[in-house]
Amino acid sequence: MRVRHVRIFGFSVFAAVVLLSALTAFGQRYRAQPNQQSVDVYFLDAATGQLEPEGNYIDKTGDMVAELLAVVQKGPHTTGLSKVWPDSVSMSYTLENGVLKLDFSDDYASMVPEDELYLRGSLVYTMTQLADVNALQFFTGGQEMLRGDGKPMGLMNKSVVEINPVISPSEVVTQQFVLYFANEQKTNLVKEVQSVNVNPNEPAEWYVVEQLIAGPTQDGHYAVVPPETKVRGVRTESDICYINLSKDFTDKLSTADFTTQRLAISSIVDSLTELPNVKKVQFQIESDMPDQSYGGIDLSKPIARDEGIIKN
Repeated sequence: MRVRHVRIFGFSVFAAVVLLSALTAFGQRYRAQPNQQSVDVYFLDAATGQLEPEGNYIDKTGDMVAELLAVVQKGPHTTGLSKVWPDSVSMSYTLENGVLKLDFSDDYASMVPEDELYLRGSLVYTMTQLADVNALQFFTGGQEMLRGDGKPMGLMNKSVVEINPVISPSEVVTQQFVLYFANEQKTNLVKEVQSVNVNPNEPAEWYVVEQLIAGPTQDGHYAVVPPETKVRGVRTESDICYINLSKDFTDKLSTADFTTQRLAISSIVDSLTELPNVKKVQFQIESDMPDQSYGGIDLSKPIARDEGIIKN
Protein backbone atom coordinates (compact mmCIF):
# COMPACT_ATOMS: atom_id res chain seq x y z
CA MET A 1 0.00 0.00 0.00
CA ARG A 2 1.32 3.42 -0.96
CA VAL A 3 0.49 6.53 1.02
CA ARG A 4 1.44 9.85 -0.51
CA HIS A 5 0.57 13.48 0.23
CA VAL A 6 -0.03 15.85 -2.66
CA ARG A 7 -0.01 19.59 -2.02
CA ILE A 8 0.21 22.47 -4.45
CA PHE A 9 3.34 23.76 -2.72
CA GLY A 10 4.91 20.34 -2.08
CA PHE A 11 8.36 19.82 -3.56
CA SER A 12 7.43 16.57 -5.31
CA VAL A 13 4.39 18.14 -6.95
CA PHE A 14 6.38 21.24 -7.92
CA ALA A 15 9.03 19.12 -9.58
CA ALA A 16 6.42 17.11 -11.44
CA VAL A 17 4.67 20.26 -12.61
CA VAL A 18 7.93 21.74 -13.93
CA LEU A 19 8.62 18.55 -15.85
CA LEU A 20 5.09 18.37 -17.23
CA SER A 21 5.11 22.03 -18.25
CA ALA A 22 8.24 21.40 -20.28
CA LEU A 23 6.79 18.30 -21.89
CA THR A 24 3.54 19.97 -22.92
CA ALA A 25 5.02 23.28 -24.09
CA PHE A 26 4.91 22.20 -27.72
CA GLY A 27 1.28 21.01 -27.53
CA GLN A 28 0.31 18.61 -30.26
CA ARG A 29 3.70 18.93 -31.95
CA TYR A 30 5.43 17.08 -29.12
CA ARG A 31 5.80 13.34 -29.53
CA ALA A 32 5.85 11.00 -26.57
CA GLN A 33 9.22 9.44 -25.81
CA PRO A 34 9.59 5.70 -25.05
CA ASN A 35 9.50 6.38 -21.28
CA GLN A 36 6.37 8.53 -21.52
CA GLN A 37 2.65 7.77 -21.61
CA SER A 38 0.11 9.96 -23.36
CA VAL A 39 -2.92 10.76 -21.17
CA ASP A 40 -6.05 12.86 -21.38
CA VAL A 41 -6.58 15.16 -18.39
CA TYR A 42 -10.08 16.54 -17.97
CA PHE A 43 -10.62 20.25 -17.28
CA LEU A 44 -13.63 22.55 -17.33
CA ASP A 45 -14.65 24.44 -20.44
CA ALA A 46 -16.40 27.40 -18.81
CA ALA A 47 -18.11 28.38 -22.08
CA THR A 48 -19.99 25.08 -22.33
CA GLY A 49 -19.99 23.96 -18.68
CA GLN A 50 -18.51 20.64 -19.80
CA LEU A 51 -15.37 18.69 -18.90
CA GLU A 52 -13.06 18.40 -21.89
CA PRO A 53 -9.87 16.30 -22.34
CA GLU A 54 -6.47 17.92 -22.73
CA GLY A 55 -3.50 15.90 -23.99
CA ASN A 56 -0.51 15.54 -21.64
CA TYR A 57 2.46 13.23 -21.11
CA ILE A 58 3.69 11.57 -17.93
CA ASP A 59 6.85 9.67 -17.12
CA LYS A 60 6.23 5.91 -17.02
CA THR A 61 9.36 5.29 -14.96
CA GLY A 62 8.26 7.36 -11.95
CA ASP A 63 5.23 7.54 -9.67
CA MET A 64 2.57 7.91 -12.33
CA VAL A 65 -0.26 8.41 -9.82
CA ALA A 66 1.46 11.35 -8.11
CA GLU A 67 2.50 12.84 -11.44
CA LEU A 68 -0.97 12.66 -12.94
CA LEU A 69 -2.59 14.07 -9.81
CA ALA A 70 -0.11 16.94 -10.05
CA VAL A 71 -1.33 17.74 -13.56
CA VAL A 72 -4.97 17.85 -12.44
CA GLN A 73 -4.01 20.07 -9.52
CA LYS A 74 -1.88 22.44 -11.58
CA GLY A 75 -4.54 23.08 -14.19
CA PRO A 76 -4.64 23.23 -18.00
CA HIS A 77 -2.27 24.80 -20.48
CA THR A 78 -5.00 25.24 -23.10
CA THR A 79 -6.75 28.61 -23.43
CA GLY A 80 -10.44 28.33 -22.63
CA LEU A 81 -10.07 25.49 -20.13
CA SER A 82 -9.91 26.04 -16.37
CA LYS A 83 -8.78 23.96 -13.39
CA VAL A 84 -11.26 22.06 -11.24
CA TRP A 85 -9.07 21.59 -8.15
CA PRO A 86 -9.11 24.55 -5.71
CA ASP A 87 -5.70 25.69 -4.47
CA SER A 88 -6.92 25.58 -0.87
CA VAL A 89 -7.71 21.84 -1.00
CA SER A 90 -4.90 19.38 -0.25
CA MET A 91 -5.08 15.60 -0.46
CA SER A 92 -3.33 12.35 0.43
CA TYR A 93 -3.85 9.05 -1.31
CA THR A 94 -3.41 5.32 -1.04
CA LEU A 95 -3.45 2.81 -3.87
CA GLU A 96 -4.34 -0.75 -2.98
CA ASN A 97 -5.76 -3.58 -5.10
CA GLY A 98 -6.59 -1.22 -7.94
CA VAL A 99 -8.55 1.24 -5.76
CA LEU A 100 -7.19 4.78 -5.53
CA LYS A 101 -8.41 6.27 -2.25
CA LEU A 102 -8.29 10.07 -2.18
CA ASP A 103 -8.56 11.73 1.23
CA PHE A 104 -9.13 15.48 0.92
CA SER A 105 -8.54 18.16 3.53
CA ASP A 106 -11.46 19.78 5.35
CA ASP A 107 -11.39 22.68 2.89
CA TYR A 108 -13.07 20.35 0.40
CA ALA A 109 -16.32 20.84 2.33
CA SER A 110 -16.39 24.52 1.32
CA MET A 111 -16.80 23.60 -2.35
CA VAL A 112 -20.25 24.03 -3.87
CA PRO A 113 -21.87 20.79 -5.11
CA GLU A 114 -21.38 21.65 -8.79
CA ASP A 115 -17.63 22.11 -8.32
CA GLU A 116 -17.43 18.85 -6.36
CA LEU A 117 -19.01 17.01 -9.29
CA TYR A 118 -16.60 18.56 -11.75
CA LEU A 119 -13.59 17.61 -9.60
CA ARG A 120 -14.73 14.04 -8.99
CA GLY A 121 -15.60 13.55 -12.65
CA SER A 122 -12.22 14.91 -13.75
CA LEU A 123 -10.34 12.65 -11.34
CA VAL A 124 -12.30 9.50 -12.22
CA TYR A 125 -11.88 9.90 -15.98
CA THR A 126 -8.27 11.04 -15.71
CA MET A 127 -6.90 8.60 -13.13
CA THR A 128 -8.56 5.41 -14.42
CA GLN A 129 -6.47 5.71 -17.57
CA LEU A 130 -3.60 4.28 -15.51
CA ALA A 131 -3.33 0.51 -15.68
CA ASP A 132 -3.02 0.22 -11.88
CA VAL A 133 -6.20 2.22 -11.16
CA ASN A 134 -9.55 0.51 -11.63
CA ALA A 135 -11.70 2.72 -9.40
CA LEU A 136 -11.57 5.71 -7.05
CA GLN A 137 -12.95 6.20 -3.55
CA PHE A 138 -13.39 9.65 -2.04
CA PHE A 139 -12.83 10.71 1.58
CA THR A 140 -12.62 13.92 3.61
CA GLY A 141 -10.82 13.90 6.95
CA GLY A 142 -10.63 10.11 6.87
CA GLN A 143 -14.42 9.74 6.47
CA GLU A 144 -15.86 8.37 3.24
CA MET A 145 -17.89 10.96 1.35
CA LEU A 146 -21.65 10.53 1.41
CA ARG A 147 -24.25 10.93 -1.28
CA GLY A 148 -27.19 13.28 -0.89
CA ASP A 149 -29.19 10.43 0.69
CA GLY A 150 -26.54 9.96 3.39
CA LYS A 151 -25.17 6.69 2.00
CA PRO A 152 -21.44 6.20 1.16
CA MET A 153 -20.48 7.05 -2.42
CA GLY A 154 -18.59 3.78 -2.75
CA LEU A 155 -16.21 2.89 -5.57
CA MET A 156 -16.39 5.14 -8.62
CA ASN A 157 -15.22 4.46 -12.17
CA LYS A 158 -16.31 5.42 -15.68
CA SER A 159 -19.23 3.01 -15.58
CA VAL A 160 -20.92 4.86 -12.69
CA VAL A 161 -19.74 8.46 -13.25
CA GLU A 162 -20.97 10.58 -16.13
CA ILE A 163 -18.18 12.60 -17.69
CA ASN A 164 -20.55 15.55 -17.91
CA PRO A 165 -23.34 15.18 -15.33
CA VAL A 166 -26.31 17.49 -15.39
CA ILE A 167 -24.53 20.48 -13.90
CA SER A 168 -24.23 22.80 -16.87
CA PRO A 169 -25.12 26.48 -16.36
CA SER A 170 -28.51 25.89 -18.04
CA GLU A 171 -29.43 23.54 -15.19
CA VAL A 172 -28.67 26.05 -12.44
CA VAL A 173 -31.82 27.64 -11.07
CA THR A 174 -32.50 30.37 -8.53
CA GLN A 175 -34.35 29.30 -5.40
CA GLN A 176 -35.53 31.38 -2.47
CA PHE A 177 -34.80 30.17 1.05
CA VAL A 178 -36.22 31.48 4.32
CA LEU A 179 -33.30 31.65 6.75
CA TYR A 180 -33.04 32.70 10.37
CA PHE A 181 -30.21 34.73 11.87
CA ALA A 182 -29.73 36.49 15.19
CA ASN A 183 -31.11 39.97 15.73
CA GLU A 184 -28.89 42.87 16.74
CA GLN A 185 -29.39 42.19 20.44
CA LYS A 186 -28.46 38.49 19.95
CA THR A 187 -31.58 37.49 21.85
CA ASN A 188 -33.86 36.19 19.11
CA LEU A 189 -33.95 34.98 15.53
CA VAL A 190 -35.13 37.14 12.65
CA LYS A 191 -36.22 36.03 9.20
CA GLU A 192 -34.25 36.76 6.05
CA VAL A 193 -35.13 35.59 2.53
CA GLN A 194 -32.16 34.86 0.27
CA SER A 195 -32.15 33.99 -3.44
CA VAL A 196 -29.53 31.34 -4.14
CA ASN A 197 -28.33 29.74 -7.38
CA VAL A 198 -28.72 25.99 -6.88
CA ASN A 199 -28.31 22.75 -8.76
CA PRO A 200 -31.77 21.15 -8.60
CA ASN A 201 -30.12 17.72 -8.46
CA GLU A 202 -28.57 18.55 -5.07
CA PRO A 203 -30.55 18.61 -1.79
CA ALA A 204 -31.99 21.98 -0.83
CA GLU A 205 -31.12 21.19 2.78
CA TRP A 206 -27.42 21.44 1.95
CA TYR A 207 -27.84 24.94 0.53
CA VAL A 208 -29.84 26.08 3.56
CA VAL A 209 -27.11 25.15 6.03
CA GLU A 210 -24.33 26.49 3.79
CA GLN A 211 -26.10 29.86 3.59
CA LEU A 212 -26.46 29.94 7.38
CA ILE A 213 -22.72 29.35 7.69
CA ALA A 214 -21.98 32.03 5.07
CA GLY A 215 -24.06 34.54 7.02
CA PRO A 216 -26.80 37.11 6.41
CA THR A 217 -26.99 39.73 3.67
CA GLN A 218 -29.15 42.22 5.58
CA ASP A 219 -27.86 44.81 8.02
CA GLY A 220 -28.75 44.12 11.62
CA HIS A 221 -28.76 40.36 11.13
CA TYR A 222 -25.95 38.21 12.54
CA ALA A 223 -24.75 34.67 11.86
CA VAL A 224 -24.80 32.34 14.86
CA VAL A 225 -23.65 29.10 13.22
CA PRO A 226 -19.86 28.97 13.70
CA PRO A 227 -18.14 29.82 10.38
CA GLU A 228 -15.72 26.91 10.87
CA THR A 229 -18.64 24.47 10.58
CA LYS A 230 -18.55 22.12 7.58
CA VAL A 231 -21.43 20.10 6.18
CA ARG A 232 -20.40 16.44 5.93
CA GLY A 233 -23.70 15.21 4.57
CA VAL A 234 -27.44 15.71 4.59
CA ARG A 235 -30.49 13.57 3.91
CA THR A 236 -34.21 13.70 4.74
CA GLU A 237 -36.27 10.62 5.56
CA SER A 238 -39.83 10.49 6.92
CA ASP A 239 -39.91 14.28 7.47
CA ILE A 240 -36.69 14.21 9.52
CA CYS A 241 -33.61 15.96 8.13
CA TYR A 242 -30.38 14.28 9.23
CA ILE A 243 -27.64 16.90 9.11
CA ASN A 244 -24.07 15.67 9.56
CA LEU A 245 -21.75 18.47 10.67
CA SER A 246 -18.06 18.66 11.44
CA LYS A 247 -16.85 18.65 15.04
CA ASP A 248 -16.10 22.36 14.67
CA PHE A 249 -19.80 23.02 15.28
CA THR A 250 -19.95 21.51 18.79
CA ASP A 251 -16.40 22.59 19.65
CA LYS A 252 -17.37 26.23 19.14
CA LEU A 253 -20.75 25.86 20.82
CA SER A 254 -19.15 24.36 23.92
CA THR A 255 -17.40 27.68 24.62
CA ALA A 256 -20.44 29.86 23.82
CA ASP A 257 -23.03 31.12 26.29
CA PHE A 258 -26.44 29.50 26.75
CA THR A 259 -28.33 31.96 24.52
CA THR A 260 -25.85 31.73 21.66
CA GLN A 261 -26.02 27.95 21.78
CA ARG A 262 -29.80 28.03 21.57
CA LEU A 263 -29.75 30.55 18.73
CA ALA A 264 -27.25 28.52 16.69
CA ILE A 265 -29.23 25.29 16.94
CA SER A 266 -32.60 26.96 16.41
CA SER A 267 -31.21 28.87 13.44
CA ILE A 268 -30.53 25.57 11.67
CA VAL A 269 -33.72 23.82 12.79
CA ASP A 270 -36.07 26.71 12.04
CA SER A 271 -34.47 27.36 8.64
CA LEU A 272 -34.58 23.70 7.58
CA THR A 273 -38.18 23.28 8.72
CA GLU A 274 -39.16 26.06 6.31
CA LEU A 275 -38.67 23.39 3.62
CA PRO A 276 -41.94 21.55 2.93
CA ASN A 277 -40.41 18.09 3.41
CA VAL A 278 -38.78 18.76 6.80
CA LYS A 279 -40.64 18.66 10.13
CA LYS A 280 -37.75 17.87 12.50
CA VAL A 281 -33.95 17.94 12.43
CA GLN A 282 -31.56 15.30 13.76
CA PHE A 283 -27.99 16.46 14.28
CA GLN A 284 -24.99 14.22 13.67
CA ILE A 285 -21.40 15.19 14.43
CA GLU A 286 -18.76 13.51 12.26
CA SER A 287 -21.38 10.83 11.47
CA ASP A 288 -21.94 10.07 15.18
CA MET A 289 -25.07 10.81 17.18
CA PRO A 290 -24.26 13.47 19.80
CA ASP A 291 -25.31 12.94 23.40
CA GLN A 292 -24.93 16.52 24.63
CA SER A 293 -27.36 19.37 25.15
CA TYR A 294 -26.63 22.94 24.11
CA GLY A 295 -28.76 25.89 25.07
CA GLY A 296 -31.14 23.50 26.79
CA ILE A 297 -31.68 21.56 23.52
CA ASP A 298 -30.94 17.82 23.47
CA LEU A 299 -29.07 16.96 20.25
CA SER A 300 -29.47 13.22 20.74
CA LYS A 301 -33.00 13.20 19.32
CA PRO A 302 -34.91 14.92 16.49
CA ILE A 303 -35.61 18.58 17.22
CA ALA A 304 -38.85 20.32 16.30
CA ARG A 305 -39.21 23.90 15.17
CA ASP A 306 -39.06 26.63 17.86
CA GLU A 307 -41.48 29.42 16.91
CA GLY A 308 -41.01 31.14 20.26
CA ILE A 309 -37.46 32.22 19.52
CA ILE A 310 -38.43 34.03 16.31
CA LYS A 311 -39.02 37.78 16.56
CA ASN A 312 -41.20 39.35 13.89
